Amino acid sequence: MSAPVAAEGAAPPPLPDIAARLACDPALAAQASAIHAAAFNGEVPGRAWSAAEIAGFAAVPGALALLDADALLLGRVAGPEAELVTLATRPEARRRGLGRALTARFAELVAAAGVQEAFLEVAQTNAPARALYSALGWVAVGRRRDYYRDVNGNRIDAVAMRLRPGRHEVQASGDRTS
Repeated sequence: MSAPVAAEGAAPPPLPDIAARLACDPALAAQASAIHAAAFNGEVPGRAWSAAEIAGFAAVPGALALLDADALLLGRVAGPEAELVTLATRPEARRRGLGRALTARFAELVAAAGVQEAFLEVAQTNAPARALYSALGWVAVGRRRDYYRDVNGNRIDAVAMRLRPGRHEVQASGDRTS
């Protein structure tokens, strides 16, 4: 599946939520798993999800999935809250705006679903991901001690972040986010 192409200067068409397709299409779940495995190859904390795990996640009510040829986002909605569960981009496709596009689309979808707050956890050591989320309006709201393990088994804290879709927040520093 390749990213939608837009005319020069125009915004690309929005990616559809494909959770239902991932849940019942083993080939699509395998494609998503390959992206996840490439992204979680030891450079960042976390473990790759199998195709069966991705399909199982996608089959749960409230699941949300966005897939591009080189990037994957899985999330879920439960009433007034949502969770961005995982965002994965193939290493060779990083710094091209794919993660930003999927995360922004996630925010649009959860806002449309009436979500008031969305949450995620990101490794404290994953500075590029933390910067991406902050740039998109996610605010650090806490820490989960020893949440992740790196490839050597070392424990790494997670930073818990919150997004209030469609609203501006004030970070602890007093800076406004959009």
